[in-house]
Amino acid sequence: MEQKKNQKDVLIVRDEKTGEISVVAGLKKDGTPKTTAASGANQKDFLLFDKNSNPLDSFLDNFFRQCKEPKRFGFYRVAAENIEHVIDVLKDLLKNPEKNRDLLEPHHVDTSKYEQQAQTVPEEVKPTSDAPNDLNPFWQSVEEHWFPEEKESEKPFLFIDQPSVPYYENKDSDKSNDKSKLQDAFSVINSFMKEMVEDWNQDFQILLIEHADESFWTGDNKLEYFTTKANFDGDNALVPFHVIKKKKYENNNR
Repeated sequence: MEQKKNQKDVLIVRDEKTGEISVVAGLKKDGTPKTTAASGANQKDFLLFDKNSNPLDSFLDNFFRQCKEPKRFGFYRVAAENIEHVIDVLKDLLKNPEKNRDLLEPHHVDTSKYEQQAQTVPEEVKPTSDAPNDLNPFWQSVEEHWFPEEKESEKPFLFIDQPSVPYYENKDSDKSNDKSKLQDAFSVINSFMKEMVEDWNQDFQILLIEHADESFWTGDNKLEYFTTKANFDGDNALVPFHVIKKKKYENNNR
């Protein structure tokens, strides 16, 4: 069946062990599909994709790398529109998959390439101890001060510097529109982390530097994926005074 322009599809999974059929909403921590009922009310939780996006590739790649029983699950791609009706038809067809093979084939997702990729373990490339340091002296000093034992990050991360810049006005003004917008911005970041960790089962972190008060993510505004690791002020400034002093000395003696 030819896909309509701008059509959104969903991924249907069948548990071959239990026979349960439902809509994929992400990945659980054990690598098995996180599912939800095929109801229009749950559409916000569906893993939606189209022919021009790659969430399907990312999902299947992670699934085969993390799930211990990948052959237990079969996947089918169907239109998100009228999902309640579509899944009822699919359930009827899957009662006798051999007999209905021709009807199921256009919707069946071929996962063979993802299975092969998961079985191929790339050779680890380890950095040599004499590898050149590309940092200039200033940033090298910063790195040595704050990360003396960690020469390389072992986890993927995203660095965000002051998302409050376009919003932050007065943290003491509860009626400030800017404060409300900033809380929304932090909420979006928290939701992104929640999806990466809980839905995609990724070992991911965000490093956020912010001048706004931590009351934006604590207390009544508690955000589960936010935690204050350090306050960079006074003698504990982000760039230590001795680093700045060293840089000035180097500049004056060139």
